[in-house]
Amino acid sequence: MGILMEIAVYLCFLIHVLLFEQFATLSPMTGQLTKEEIANLLEASAFGHLGYVDGKEATVLPINFAYKGNAIFIHTYEGKKLDAIRENPFVCLQVEKIHSPTSWKSVLVHGKARELSGKEESEAAQFVLERFKGLEAKHGLFASIRWGQDPSEKKGVVYLEIKIEHMSGRYAE
Repeated sequence: MGILMEIAVYLCFLIHVLLFEQFATLSPMTGQLTKEEIANLLEASAFGHLGYVDGKEATVLPINFAYKGNAIFIHTYEGKKLDAIRENPFVCLQVEKIHSPTSWKSVLVHGKARELSGKEESEAAQFVLERFKGLEAKHGLFASIRWGQDPSEKKGVVYLEIKIEHMSGRYAE
């Protein structure tokens, strides 16, 4: 009976180890991204989700963006989104890089948007276009969308700068 007890204990141990390993893959380690990791993710990304308040409703839409220093630059066109941001300029931008359900990075940026005009608008347009041309050359990301064209030549194009007030980031691995 001693050998059977040893085998039973050993089998329980194996089951525990197997279950623990399986459980461990379902419960990733999570933590906070550093300021440098947040900046790196924003610099490497061109796509995120812009959140704003439209009347009494929160709205989140996919958007292309360019990050520089303490600001996010976007271009948009006249419409409901721009009207809502003019009414309430406090916005957020969420950006993620997802490898799997248990391996990801996510950044949330809060800031205040303002329309650019004149020299600021021209500089923002140049920065955004150069940024996307670089990403296109490196990753082939934007071949099928209008960033390859000069948005400043189109009527109704508006450039916005989102001054970053605070940002945070989390990860799982």
